[in-house]
Amino acid sequence: MERFGHDFIQAFQQHPALLVETICHRGSRSTSPLFSLLVIPRAFWQSRQVDVVHLGDPMLSLAGWLIKTIWRKKIAVTVHGLDITYPNAFYQIYLRLFLRSFDYYFPISAAVANCLQPFRVSGQAKVINPPLSVDYFDPSIKREQLYQLLGRYNLNQASPPALLAPAYLLTTGRLVTRKGHAWFISHVMPLLPSHVHYLVAGTGPAESSLRHLIQTHHLNDRVHLLGRVSDDALRILYNTVDAYVQPNVPVKNDLEGFGLVVIEAAACQLPVFSAAVDGLPDAIIPGKNGQLLPPNNATAWQAALQPLIASPQPSPLARKFTLRHYTWSAYLRSWLDTLSNTATPHRR
Repeated sequence: MERFGHDFIQAFQQHPALLVETICHRGSRSTSPLFSLLVIPRAFWQSRQVDVVHLGDPMLSLAGWLIKTIWRKKIAVTVHGLDITYPNAFYQIYLRLFLRSFDYYFPISAAVANCLQPFRVSGQAKVINPPLSVDYFDPSIKREQLYQLLGRYNLNQASPPALLAPAYLLTTGRLVTRKGHAWFISHVMPLLPSHVHYLVAGTGPAESSLRHLIQTHHLNDRVHLLGRVSDDALRILYNTVDAYVQPNVPVKNDLEGFGLVVIEAAACQLPVFSAAVDGLPDAIIPGKNGQLLPPNNATAWQAALQPLIASPQPSPLARKFTLRHYTWSAYLRSWLDTLSNTATPHRR
């Protein structure tokens, strides 16, 4: 969400017809509640001369409510999912007090739009999927660079067969329950041939439990937690593995709003296998840029992955579709079309 917010501001600032003023939170997520209060005086003052105020997070609803109530400005808010489903009673009361009366709501997927319905918002709600911000595709990167990368993690010492494995599956992102790492390791990896290896890039609160799970299932030689990786390392992974898997599982009040990582993978010509849960079906269109599979169904996942494992193939059509459908130009056009009745919109 942080990267999307940064790229959102840049895209709007570069639009020739817009004059954009921004107020950004540059601290950690943990300080966001404090920022949402401290920003009110500045936001209130700067909003006097603008046409539309955009809130990048529903947590800023109090500021938006004050600006709309006193200055009568139009308020738009982007909704990502967790920013309205967070299961804190005080936060939910806060949203029901201040989120409901804005002019425009932009949920990032149909699943997020469904989560918005209980709030009975008064303004127009329109789903606009986030665009691809970073294109990691680089056909000059070769498989040998993957072996070299894995060597940095001592995988060639701890598990020599990992470097010779003909099939690598990749997942990136935070290690949290909803991402489905634990389920995939426990239920799918044991069903796949021994030469299939699962690379997991990212950190998070589930890391220690995943390591225990890997040991329990005797998968130390096949499942590799890489931790936080650099952009250069991520580029190597995206361009050398055989497939990308996003095995999310449903978790109450912990929504996958969209799934930027799956369109990043598809843009790198990777076959993408994603659970059909939460906002992921907005990112992966079957037959276009990947496959959607039922969550918590190991047999279906095994059946889908077996042909790829037998004959790994890149997916250039997936890249073409992704680059055509998830663009900042289309996002801006859809966003501004919704505000077409507002003249010369400014932001923040």
